[in-house]
Amino acid sequence: MLWKNSEGVELYYEVSGSGNPLLLIHGLGGSVRDWALQLPYLTERFQVISIDLRGHGRSSRPASGYTIPGFAADAAGLLAFLALPPAHVMGISLGGMVAFQLALDFPGQVSSLVIVNSAPELPQSNWRQRWELGQRLLLTRLLGMEWTARVLAKRLFPKKKQKSLRKGFERRWSSNDPQVYLATLRGMSGWSVIERLSSLAMPALIVAGREDFIPFAAKRICLEKIPRAELVIIEDSGHATPADQPETFNRQVLDFLLRMEQKINNRIDH
Repeated sequence: MLWKNSEGVELYYEVSGSGNPLLLIHGLGGSVRDWALQLPYLTERFQVISIDLRGHGRSSRPASGYTIPGFAADAAGLLAFLALPPAHVMGISLGGMVAFQLALDFPGQVSSLVIVNSAPELPQSNWRQRWELGQRLLLTRLLGMEWTARVLAKRLFPKKKQKSLRKGFERRWSSNDPQVYLATLRGMSGWSVIERLSSLAMPALIVAGREDFIPFAAKRICLEKIPRAELVIIEDSGHATPADQPETFNRQVLDFLLRMEQKINNRIDH
């Protein structure tokens, strides 16, 4: 389905299942298809809304707005349009950053957070961070999306047994618009909500793949600063935890969400 926001940007989204709402937000270069291994489990208990961020998947590709606050405002607009009660929100990587921003800017729309292999800031304060951003920008400009997809696929799924995951990622990811990808990379650079984390009142599950390339220190900061945060580490998993360890990931996420549902029900009963 398509929803058009006040700017005229069309956002593609899918709704399935029944129950309290759960919003899924994909990572950079991703789409609703990235949650294929989660939907059969989540839709048994929740009304799942998965969204293609602007410029991604089947959403339209405007000339601007590729910032984390912009993505969060889009998501908030969709939830308001659907007239839903406060939603559980799960995001991976860039999607986790958007989830943080959504919960901070529109707290009345979020009942809990699941943040997967993400961070509360992307500072450009040291040489390594600047080098990594520059490397991605240069790689995309010089080699295009297809070769960039191959490089990223090997980083996300480095093991021999993950060949099918690599190939599937390459097919999906290489269809991205290079200008959108570059604009989003630039829009992410320097973003931070780290000083606002302590104001998050809702529960948060921080999910960390043991081999994720985002430093563990970023997850530890979330655990320290968010009052109602808890951490789960997924063994033998990299940055793409929902794909490389789906059974363990699904079990941990469902356990958290069902505990949150029980607390919501207890409040209603009293």
